[in-house]
Amino acid sequence: MKYRFNRILIIDDSSTDRYILKRTLSAGSFSEEYMEASTGVEALDKLTLRNGSILPNLIFLDVNMPVLNGFEFLDALHKIHVQLNKQIPVIIMCSIRDDHDKARAATYENVIAYLIKPVLMEDLEKLFDGNHFSQTA
Repeated sequence: MKYRFNRILIIDDSSTDRYILKRTLSAGSFSEEYMEASTGVEALDKLTLRNGSILPNLIFLDVNMPVLNGFEFLDALHKIHVQLNKQIPVIIMCSIRDDHDKARAATYENVIAYLIKPVLMEDLEKLFDGNHFSQTA
């Protein structure tokens, strides 16, 4: 089976939201491997421990998380992307539409979309069909 991405990292403090997104992505054959993190700190640890090897091709990131929120994670990711030798595309997820957060997300070069949870299959198909976001390398 051909997948659009080798690895997807899902960062969300809600285990339920992570589970739902993973099921939706799996149903659409978006990736052969899923990594999960419940906090931005845990996600950064996973990324830096991999030290550029076997990194995800895409990150789904919840904005509202304790300890390190989505924007703080993006700032930290920006600082380490040279070390990772890779600019990883990020899809921001939020429980409610917030125009301020959406505008702020657009200021990050690697943010490719802002989606409202729960992320639906039609949202993913609309985002990826007609765009060149598939990265199976």
